[in-house]
Amino acid sequence: MNIVKPLTIMLSLFGVLFVPHAYSASNCEVALQLIKSAGTIGNLGVLVKTDCAVMYKKGWLQPSSGGVRNLAICKPAWDSLRSADQLANAKYMVANKCPGIPGVPICVNSEAPTCEFYTQCMEATCACKETSYNYAMAYGDKYCRRFLVNQTWSDKGNKWRDLALHCLQEEAIRVTPTSESSCNCKKLSEEAYNSHINCYTAPFGKSENGICHLPGEDIRRIRKIIDTSDAIFSAEGLKAMERIIQICAQLTPDDKWKLVREGLIP
Repeated sequence: MNIVKPLTIMLSLFGVLFVPHAYSASNCEVALQLIKSAGTIGNLGVLVKTDCAVMYKKGWLQPSSGGVRNLAICKPAWDSLRSADQLANAKYMVANKCPGIPGVPICVNSEAPTCEFYTQCMEATCACKETSYNYAMAYGDKYCRRFLVNQTWSDKGNKWRDLALHCLQEEAIRVTPTSESSCNCKKLSEEAYNSHINCYTAPFGKSENGICHLPGEDIRRIRKIIDTSDAIFSAEGLKAMERIIQICAQLTPDDKWKLVREGLIP
């Protein structure tokens, strides 16, 4: 039985706040409702949109020296949350990037494969589209849509695709800052590309569901989907591809050059 929500509500009635340590959508909803009930959700929105330094100083976000020092805006918002005894709930929502904070992009990864995440979260938070490090739109969103529109995968291929896409977006949520002032397009792009290695070869830690164990027909399908310019001529793409091949060579020693022969490299 899940007692988190009833226990939270029960304790809140007695003026006691209980915020669970483990992230879940229901826990985010509990924290959101308690902050709303206290009438301080707007103050939380101010803290996050302004990227107030106090959130970093208090350990909600990293690094401890991050954020913007703006006492005129940040102090009233912080004091309001503190007066309403909502700092613990606010910390939970910020640290776990919970949805529902006013004016903050929606950074939620749905169970069903979808590509809206790249526009509604990554690009909405860090506008990197016009830079040389446009991962969200030029790579993430582009290939998410290409992989989903293809309906010719094998059963293993379908499972790998869905898990890999879900894994990539989970990792992207982890590395995407909570506000635009903390964005570094180059760093965000590098970390997003790096996540392809584990998410392709062992999504959510399961190597048996990885690209290395796909049938040749799916490997050829992947090769046709990925543009040569993205796979070879971008430093990040090339580095990730080389590492994926190395891992697959170790995992499938009986056919260590399978990925190369099947055409992942032109």
